[in-house]
Formats: sequence, C-alpha cells, structure tokens
Amino acid sequence: MYEFAYSVKTRELLEELDRWDQQHQKWLFSIYELACLFPQDTRANLLNRLSQAVRYGDLKRVAKGVYVNHRARSRHMTLYVLARHFRPRELIYVSRESRLTELGRISQQMQDYLTLTTTGRSYLYSTPYGRIEYTHTERSFDWLLEHVEYNKLYRLFEASEELALDELRRSGRNWGLVMEKSESNAGEFLDP
Repeated sequence: MYEFAYSVKTRELLEELDRWDQQHQKWLFSIYELACLFPQDTRANLLNRLSQAVRYGDLKRVAKGVYVNHRARSRHMTLYVLARHFRPRELIYVSRESRLTELGRISQQMQDYLTLTTTGRSYLYSTPYGRIEYTHTERSFDWLLEHVEYNKLYRLFEASEELALDELRRSGRNWGLVMEKSESNAGEFLDP
C-alpha cells in the first residue's frame, strides 16, 4: 500500500490517518492532534515521520504545524475547511470577490482564492490548495451578525450582497470585475 522506502513508523502514521479518514472523515490535522494520536513518539520522531510522508506526497504541509492527508477520500471544500481551521476564535465570513462570484456579480472564477473578512488581523495564507485572504474589519460583532448569514454547506458565514459590494469598494480593488445586476434580479444593492 505504501512505498517500500517508508519506515515502519511512517507507515503506521499513514495507516492511522487513513483510519481517521474512513471512520471520522477527518483529513486535516494540527501537530498537536498528531502528537495526541502518537503519544509514544518524541516530537523529533513525529516531525521525522511527517517530513517523510510530505516528501513522498502522501501528506501536505499547508501551514506551520498543519497537515492534510492528501489521499483522504473525505477531503472536500479544502479552502473553506482551512479557513475555519486557521481562525477558529474569530468571526470570519466569505466576502468581496469570493462572495460576489458565488452571487454571479463577478464572472471570473476565483477557484484557488478565497476572500474572507475577519474580526482578527488581516493575513494571506498561501497553501498548496490555493490562497486564503483575511481582511480585518472594524465593524461591530452585532452589526455584522445582521449582515451575514450562515451557509451550512461551507460551515461559514457569508456576507450579504450589499456588504460584499461595500467591502470590495472599500478595498479599492477589482471593482471593474463587478457586473451590473440584471433586470430579472432587480432589488436593493449598492450601485457601482
């Protein structure tokens, strides 16, 4: 099943991660979760195993201390899951270009780029699966909750169309990509 070049310990690690994929549909692991799965390993030994699995392409290191079981069958919506994982204690929501693409207001597909707004600090993560950009907002938590809604599929909040347009305009970028709203979809929105 695994390359002969793998050590016995690395094969054990991959088999355990495959079990987690099948039984729990879990494919994203922090170094701390992996240390709990393999308490008998020293940190150095665990990092060695992880390095070997990354080198042979069975695991991907997506950020410092964060690994993806690249072979996992349960892996889906990778950028959205990573976005939640990177900012677990902040309000984040899909906005600007990503949200407007979903709503059909931007025709260009942004497949490997996810734009979000956060109550935390701005940051751009570059991962093997694409980029995740967080932009800080000063707006109050209560105000934001009135202008976002929860998407059960993504398990993330999404900006209203008006909010996404406003945030794109404020960012001063890509405004030329926004298409006029068609007559069939007429409604309240901010004019370009």
